[in-house]
Amino acid sequence: MRIMKGNGWRTGNHKEAGARTDRRQQRRSIAVPAAMLACVLAAGSLLGEMGGPLATIGASAPSNMQFSADAADVWTTGSWLLKWREGAETDPARLLGTVVLSRQPETGVDLVVPADGEDRQRWLDRLTAHPDVEYVHPVGKVKLLAFSADNGGEQADMTSTASTPAVAATEAEAALQSSANTQSPAAPAAADLPGKPDDPHLDRQSYLKLIGADRAWALAPGMATDLTIAVVDTGVDLDHPDLKDNLVQGINLIAPGKPPEDDNGHGTRVAGVLAAIGNNGIGTAGVLWKAKIMPVKALDETGFGDEKMLGEAIVKAVDAGAKIVVLSVGLYRYSPYMQDIALYAEKNDVLLVAASGNDGLQHGRKAVVKYPAAYPTVMAVSGAAADGSPERRANAGPENDIAAAWEVYTTALGGGYRKEEGTSMAAPQVAAAAALVWTKEPHLKAWQVRERLMQTAQDIGAPGRDDQTGAGLLRVDLALKAAANPREPNNTRQEAAALPVVNQIAGALSGGSDVDWFKIDAPHDGWMTFAFEGHPGEKKAYPAVSAVLHRKDGTSASAEWRVDAGQVEWPVKRGVQWLELKFKNSEETAVLPYTLTTGFRMAEDEYEPNDAQAFAHQLKNLTDGQLKVTGTFHQQGDQDWYAVTIGQTGDLKLSLAVDTMRIDPSLLIKPERGTEQRVDDYGEGATERANIPVTPGRYLIRVRDASSASAHSAAGTYTLTLELERRHEDPNEPNDRIYAATPLAPDTEYRGVFAVQGDEDWFRLKLDSRSIVTVTLDGVPADRRVRMEVYDKRQQLLETVETAPETASIRIEREYDEGSHYIRLTSDRPFDRSLYRLRVNVEPLVGGFRDIAGHWAEDSIVKLNALGLVSGTGDRRFEPDRGISRAEATALLVRALGGSGTPAATIAYRDLDESHWAYKAIQQATAAGIVNGLPGGRFGPSNPVSRAEAAVMIGRALGLAPLNRASAPFNDLSPNHWAASMINRLKEEGLLSGYPGGFVRPDERISRAEFSVFLLRAVEKRRLN
Repeated sequence: MRIMKGNGWRTGNHKEAGARTDRRQQRRSIAVPAAMLACVLAAGSLLGEMGGPLATIGASAPSNMQFSADAADVWTTGSWLLKWREGAETDPARLLGTVVLSRQPETGVDLVVPADGEDRQRWLDRLTAHPDVEYVHPVGKVKLLAFSADNGGEQADMTSTASTPAVAATEAEAALQSSANTQSPAAPAAADLPGKPDDPHLDRQSYLKLIGADRAWALAPGMATDLTIAVVDTGVDLDHPDLKDNLVQGINLIAPGKPPEDDNGHGTRVAGVLAAIGNNGIGTAGVLWKAKIMPVKALDETGFGDEKMLGEAIVKAVDAGAKIVVLSVGLYRYSPYMQDIALYAEKNDVLLVAASGNDGLQHGRKAVVKYPAAYPTVMAVSGAAADGSPERRANAGPENDIAAAWEVYTTALGGGYRKEEGTSMAAPQVAAAAALVWTKEPHLKAWQVRERLMQTAQDIGAPGRDDQTGAGLLRVDLALKAAANPREPNNTRQEAAALPVVNQIAGALSGGSDVDWFKIDAPHDGWMTFAFEGHPGEKKAYPAVSAVLHRKDGTSASAEWRVDAGQVEWPVKRGVQWLELKFKNSEETAVLPYTLTTGFRMAEDEYEPNDAQAFAHQLKNLTDGQLKVTGTFHQQGDQDWYAVTIGQTGDLKLSLAVDTMRIDPSLLIKPERGTEQRVDDYGEGATERANIPVTPGRYLIRVRDASSASAHSAAGTYTLTLELERRHEDPNEPNDRIYAATPLAPDTEYRGVFAVQGDEDWFRLKLDSRSIVTVTLDGVPADRRVRMEVYDKRQQLLETVETAPETASIRIEREYDEGSHYIRLTSDRPFDRSLYRLRVNVEPLVGGFRDIAGHWAEDSIVKLNALGLVSGTGDRRFEPDRGISRAEATALLVRALGGSGTPAATIAYRDLDESHWAYKAIQQATAAGIVNGLPGGRFGPSNPVSRAEAAVMIGRALGLAPLNRASAPFNDLSPNHWAASMINRLKEEGLLSGYPGGFVRPDERISRAEFSVFLLRAVEKRRLN
């Protein structure tokens, strides 16, 4: 039956046809602005998906996923799906404050909202706790899995006008011929293949060769099916010349009563891949050439719908006779309602084929197979690149069953054609192949058709079944030629077939000697469920089947399955384990086909039990630094509570990251005394962050998956990170006025903060004499600007200095008079996460020098300075404890003790020339006999002077005669020492006293201070004489 226009039926009325044409043109005229609006909405959705809040939220644009009852969230519709437990009385009156909007009798699910005036959170808590309610689930929005080349992920699709872009032909033949598990003869070129259609764009459809559809033309003449295939999408272009004769009566859930006209374009593209009419001399050829496509419009012009509508679409399609349903929508969160819909389709022997998702590059390893493709009985379709390799942009996971071509050339709105990419284009290829197999073998069940496609797929990824492509690349030709081959041989552990942790596989036990081995690679520690269902045909019962799970550590678990035995759940460790299936009776002769459905949930983490506030796990105290916690949501509705004791005032930084898109992390922070704070700013897979001020005390933290009110256990982990950034208090406050200035003690560090805008810190420094003052300020954050102002005792501003960009310090050195001085510090912005450090060093000027105050030789140095004999080393420094060089000592002696008037001697030292600053003094001292050279013709002007050298030089300058003694006056002076006689003379003259204990240390370096004292005595001696 064809889809009818206008009132729903075609007629021969030319007037009606003309009106229909006018309406069609009117629709075309608004396509461009509609497309522009869709672009805007899609852009908004992309911002939300990439982990940030939406800049602009338009109608139907997604934002963060938050499912608390009082959340105003665009990812939910504000209504809930409620299912009663089996056998319960389903009277709505039993649910206080609940309004039932509608009922879906096929699944026993009610659409409900709270009554006016009800507190929604309390209402939801009440329903969730009701003993007869199996689940209450928020109606979430769903969207197309249309690939966006701009961000490597998905977007809501938009209206497209007709186009015919060139598509480069791909070389896929080598991949087709190199299957690891299937060998086929080299395929001839399309021009040589029997049954080739005459569609002009066929050369742009290289994907038909990739999946072996071109070789199927001879195996299924006409590529036709009588099966009805529902395309649940945005509708279909009902007038497209390459589609209209393959369309049957459809359904419009967006605008009931109207034809399922496509106002987006995506559904038209899906339909073209599935069954564009082949061999009709126009356009393209679908995988199917002749079919019954049932358009089911469940998504609006922006590509959005909701779970309730999606479920209703599938149910109505099943009830209307569809045998296969193609789904190009998806969401990451688990929905018990959609699980019920999948089971309804399975119960009615309808095959659901769904796209796995297109986020492989955008979300990386976080990206997993989306629902509904992730349900075990739904055929999940991944992507293959044009060269036959796995398409990395497609979502990966154990739920993937098969892959098909990622890139296609297909029908477009307005009767045109275009290139398209994504798993939503791969799914209809698989649906078409399923229809061909089912048409050829109508006795098969849906699970057998699904299994046939997987068993004949071409291995293109890692050897065997893999998460990226499932069983491999779809091969339409091989699926039509092959007979059932239930994963044999897998009779030993070494030959074990791969068993995904979440999926459904099929097999057969052939007599008591047959053993089926499966290899399981668990991604985490957890629990696996196994549901075995035998298919004995006409028989009502089947022999008992024994199942044993073998773990790597040598332990095992076992079960015995009979009819209606239900499922078992066994703990598994991360890594490999094996499942062994066989008849309990080894003498059994029956052949039993079966399906085995698996499921997985995480093991509880080390912090359990902590599902309630009263059982919060106490973390170690946090006084500074960081804490990390890695946990799991191991059961439905799991929420984990933690307690942490904060030991310092500061800022508590929290982050909650997850490793899967199936978790929408949410935080609650609750001080023991204070207001709780909820953090759920972003959506699924994104990291939630909070930064809250804290004071010492105990804090409670709740972590949960906010994807649903009672979220399903997702295979993945979360990481909670707590970091305390101390907020310091200023110990010098109050000092924000000059009269309250903090007194500064030299060489003491003062720490402080600028707690508020406009804060200023005053400090007072009292100087007893004129001094060199060095002020150092550091510890300033690089993004702050601190200004330092210095005032004198009259409060007159002396100078202003400011930290430079990207520097964190100030250092000034100035000469100030005695009296009080004030330092004022201000900042352009507050900071209290770190402390600035202020230190003042005071060096009183004594004798004009900054470094002799309190020195034992202070008086001697001051007197020499007053006599004009010493002037220091520069920068107001004398450096009293530094050694004195031969040049310095010579210059001082000439200046102080005479010799400056002595005619200069002719000198020829190898290391001294006339440019040396002390050259003339050395000439005069040499002429006066005060100094002479060193061995080798050197003078050594920079050599340090020893105490013995100083004694000889001063003695000669004073004209003293050496004094020889049989015994030296000092314990460490040998009578044979070269300077002993002059040291004896100086001792005799009272010019040299030595060190305590009777030591003179003749060969040690003499300091500038010691030389100054020695020199002053010599000057005074000369004056007395």
